[in-house]
Amino acid sequence: MWTTRIALLLGLLGVLTLFVNVAAALGTTYSFVGGSLLVVGAVTYWIRERRYRTGSPKSAAFEVFVEFGPQGLVPREERLSKLFPKHSPDEIAEWIGEFKLVEAETWRLAEEGGNTARPDEEITRILKARFSFLQPSALNCATSLISFHVWHEGYALPKSEPELPII
Repeated sequence: MWTTRIALLLGLLGVLTLFVNVAAALGTTYSFVGGSLLVVGAVTYWIRERRYRTGSPKSAAFEVFVEFGPQGLVPREERLSKLFPKHSPDEIAEWIGEFKLVEAETWRLAEEGGNTARPDEEITRILKARFSFLQPSALNCATSLISFHVWHEGYALPKSEPELPII
């Protein structure tokens, strides 16, 4: 397995070299930037896949559970089953039940004002106390989700507009 990863990285290095040569021939940096983005994307994907196979799979699964964007079009159960094939569907269903509790807690903390009402350290402490399986990257994901909800739903805004003086 490690040989395929090395081959992938060497192949990407070759593609980057090709882009650099094309950029030098054209006198532009567009090819270099494109090649660099390709390499960064591939390395990021490799690191992400490695994290799912090592460390705390449940914590990594939470990060997959709360993803949104194009990957959100794939049902959560399907994404988790694909990324964590060593875990049974019953275990993944149990995880999803716990993740829904984390999600409910993030909404509750957001409705209370999130990081506008209390420091990030306190929010992290609350989440860690209730959900001990969350590792630092998953905790960061949950606190970011709280901040997003606060901003997107307007929970940080005053409940009523102050009255303006009549002139």
